Amino acid sequence: MGFFSKECNECSKSIRSAYATTIDTAWMAQAVAVDTDDRITAGEYDGYGNIGSSDDGSSLYGATVWHRQCWEEAGRPRVFDGDSAWAADQGYFIDDDEDDE
Repeated sequence: MGFFSKECNECSKSIRSAYATTIDTAWMAQAVAVDTDDRITAGEYDGYGNIGSSDDGSSLYGATVWHRQCWEEAGRPRVFDGDSAWAADQGYFIDDDEDDE
């Protein structure tokens, strides 16, 4: 299975795999997820659905997700707000000009 991702609940840009970031966009691979039980997980997104250590079962599936920076700017929401939308660019196939937006 290939890369996949979801859109940030705040800015609507994809949670990026660290493989698809630059020095300027590395923040986009730092994610926060709130699952249906309002459990919060934070860490680097691996591009395959896992946030932080895969040992704890943290995942983009069935979660509201944010870039960590966007989550902090949104006031650090601590409750599930619906399953975030799937990202068309899969968090990896980024247009060259997308980072300029």
